[in-house]
Amino acid sequence: MDKPEILDDDDLIAAIDEGIADADVKPSEPEPAAETPSPEVGVEPESESGTEPEPDAEGEPEPDAVETPKPKKDPDPAPEPQSDEGTKPAVPERPSDEFGALDKDVPEKTKERFEAIKSKYDALIEERDTVKAESTKWVETITSTGTNPEQFGMALEYLSAVNSGSRSGMEKAYSFMQEEMRVLAQALGKQAPGVYDPLSEHADLKERVDSGMLDESDALELVQARAAQRFDAASEKTRSEETQKQSMTNNALAEIRTLGEQLRSRDPFFQAKMPYLKPIIESVVAAGGPPSGWVSAVDRAYRALPMPTIQPTVPAAPHAPNSIRPGTGMGAGLTKEPGSAMEALDMALERGY
Repeated sequence: MDKPEILDDDDLIAAIDEGIADADVKPSEPEPAAETPSPEVGVEPESESGTEPEPDAEGEPEPDAVETPKPKKDPDPAPEPQSDEGTKPAVPERPSDEFGALDKDVPEKTKERFEAIKSKYDALIEERDTVKAESTKWVETITSTGTNPEQFGMALEYLSAVNSGSRSGMEKAYSFMQEEMRVLAQALGKQAPGVYDPLSEHADLKERVDSGMLDESDALELVQARAAQRFDAASEKTRSEETQKQSMTNNALAEIRTLGEQLRSRDPFFQAKMPYLKPIIESVVAAGGPPSGWVSAVDRAYRALPMPTIQPTVPAAPHAPNSIRPGTGMGAGLTKEPGSAMEALDMALERGY
């Protein structure tokens, strides 16, 4: 083994200086990489292979020179809510909106009173519409039963007597019911003890019952059979008459429309005469004559009108049908068959003239 070399003082100092120099050039431990800031929302991170910005003329890129990607915007951003002065979202229309709005500079108390009045008005309109709907429903319910005004009045009178709480009222209601029982028993051929005897109107059956040739129960069955035949025959007759009447009404309406077209085409004063002709037509129809005579009566009345010297202005307001006759509004035409002569007149005037 070689003996270690013994250095003198000068050599030792030189070795220490050399070691210090080597320590200065030795690479230091790698420092941890700085954390990359997380990309902001909407900013796309740069790819690793992307090129760094080119240096400026002096060799170093300026921070302001590097273009920062901007966040992407939605292609169709949601519209922001409009202010009071802009377009307001659609709200249910209030009846009081017809009053308009007050000026912005009016006192606050005035605005409060105005809004209170509008609220009361809206409440009254809602109450009116409710009452009107209920009334219409009630009228339609009564009409659907085929009740005429006389029957409805009698029904109310009977209910009033029943609920009177007096003996006289109850007697009146009892008499009313007895009469109704008699009518129904007669129509159906049934017995109503103390009120109606069906055999009283069938002498042949009564005679056979009295002589013992026919049981009373069998006789009553025969009475009911005869009543059923009579009832069916009466119903068929009524339907036939209604159909015939409706057909005559439709024919009369068609003839009136044809006459109106002819008069309109050949008489330059047709529009001037119409305001005077309508009352005449109404009186002709209200007279109760058969529909087959309407056209001739209208033609005669039209020819009897004096020739106007100056053609007057035709009233702008359309003819208003009688409100008591439902279903005769403007444009109703023949989409609904008329239920009466006056209703047919309204339809004819609107369609023909």
